[in-house]
Amino acid sequence: MEEAARLFSHPAFGAALVRLGGNLLAISEANRSCARAIGQHRRYGVAALVVYFDGRFRSGLGPAPTRAMLTRLAQRAGLGTRRGIGAILDVLLHFGFVCEAALPDARSRRLVPAAPLTDYLTAGLAARLDAAALLGPLPSAAGQPDRILPVYLDQLVAPLLAENRMPRQAFPELAPFADRVAGYMLLFHLLALSEQAPPGAPVAIRVGDLARRLHVSRMQVAKILAAAARAGLWTTHAGPAIIWNPEIHHRLRLFAAVELARATCAAQACIAESPA
Repeated sequence: MEEAARLFSHPAFGAALVRLGGNLLAISEANRSCARAIGQHRRYGVAALVVYFDGRFRSGLGPAPTRAMLTRLAQRAGLGTRRGIGAILDVLLHFGFVCEAALPDARSRRLVPAAPLTDYLTAGLAARLDAAALLGPLPSAAGQPDRILPVYLDQLVAPLLAENRMPRQAFPELAPFADRVAGYMLLFHLLALSEQAPPGAPVAIRVGDLARRLHVSRMQVAKILAAAARAGLWTTHAGPAIIWNPEIHHRLRLFAAVELARATCAAQACIAESPA
């Protein structure tokens, strides 16, 4: 992506990465239930589909998102098996992030995202836009992430459905984080910490503090760190601390640039689609 390459090469990209890691960790701290229920890539993907297709339905651009429809599309997007996606929808319903509403035909029910879910996705977009603002001026719409969210989700979901390709397939280095609750939040935090250390130096990790702030157990954090070490992302040292594999560290920084680029492109597209 051209925009990702531009952001990645910007002299302030390291500062933007620090800002992004801090922003996302703050969102996790402030939204315990969302972080625990949605903070895993398959759950996040299914939640995003609910919000995306509900928005299209409300705008008269598509059918009402039912459980059967979303299960089929989530399978197409590579988010899991029918049974696994059903379990994710059950979690979203159980925690009140999604509710059901009757349709006129009375034969099926529409899935409707609750405000906390939409607010959580909007906060994540705002975190990316805030970090991207360090890399150049953004359209005025960047100050209205709720307005940009439908465009952002369209740019996220449409390629996913068309290519059946999750980000972890484009970046296999994400695997130790993708399937674990709080994995991505931990990844971005570690990337931010690494920007504040000399290149190649050990990056100290406070497992207990991270577990508290991410609302997971110390064992969960330790498991993610161990899985990443086994995958060759880094070597572990006493402290505890990590030393990154330079090539993989470069790739994961590029993934962060792609995340920022998606947000900036959505803001730009939002302006382009606005009536004159």
